[in-house]
Amino acid sequence: MPTEELAGLGRYFAETAVKALHTWQPKDAYGISKAADLRWVHAMLLHLPEVTPAVKKTVQLLIREAHRGQARPRSYDYRAQEDHRQFTGLLDAISRIVADPLPQAPATRRAALGDPAQVTPRSLSAVTPEVLDEYLDRHTGDDQLVEKALLSFAWRSSYRYDPSFTDVLARHSDPQQAVHTLTHDLRSRLGGNPANREAWAQHILALPGCRSETILALPAWTALKSRGSHYDRTHPTVLALVAGTLGDDHQAWHRLTDSPISNSGPNAWLRLGDILKAAADGTDWPKPPTSR
Repeated sequence: MPTEELAGLGRYFAETAVKALHTWQPKDAYGISKAADLRWVHAMLLHLPEVTPAVKKTVQLLIREAHRGQARPRSYDYRAQEDHRQFTGLLDAISRIVADPLPQAPATRRAALGDPAQVTPRSLSAVTPEVLDEYLDRHTGDDQLVEKALLSFAWRSSYRYDPSFTDVLARHSDPQQAVHTLTHDLRSRLGGNPANREAWAQHILALPGCRSETILALPAWTALKSRGSHYDRTHPTVLALVAGTLGDDHQAWHRLTDSPISNSGPNAWLRLGDILKAAADGTDWPKPPTSR
């Protein structure tokens, strides 16, 4: 069947399903609990040209009943467990579609991300560039969402070029302050493993005109291990900041080598600037930033 005919058939189904939706009533006091009760609603939402406020309102009532049904005791046989798995997946997908308050194209709803206040950097890292761009377009002016999208770059298994880190950063109302705050609060905002920190440092060090105070806010171990164009050399920007702080003070350089920074654990989050200051001044080493 030609693509246009399939699309037309999908729209016809969706429009018919909307009529059924407006007559929907809860079956009983236990809510709905079968995948079949949600499958047609999910398909309807995917094929509708527009999810209107009236449709959203009724679907939200249906979601409430589904959550009630989800709490019902279930059989442990394979069919019941498989139906419950599908039911949960459909409920999550439907909830994300109606949680996004702005219009979405039908194709976009297949990868619906839901309410920007609830989305996480990790979930944003898993979507395609097109979905991320369209999601950010729908929520223009949401600086908190832009910050989550920036942090999502640290979770990616491969380097993304479109949209780039700088493309997303340009959406923020105060880009320089955003990257500084995120970097300074990286442990509480990002968390994760050494690969996350390394990816974040890579993006920060690649920013044109990045402020020194932002680079000094990077985790010290990660910053000192970052490389520039030569793999066997410390990144020149980091090296210049270290040399500028410690100068010719050999004791300060010796103290730096004895610092408590590490690649894992709480000390992996010690900031470069704090470590350099303690090494230069000969004061006590700072405590790691809090995780929350």
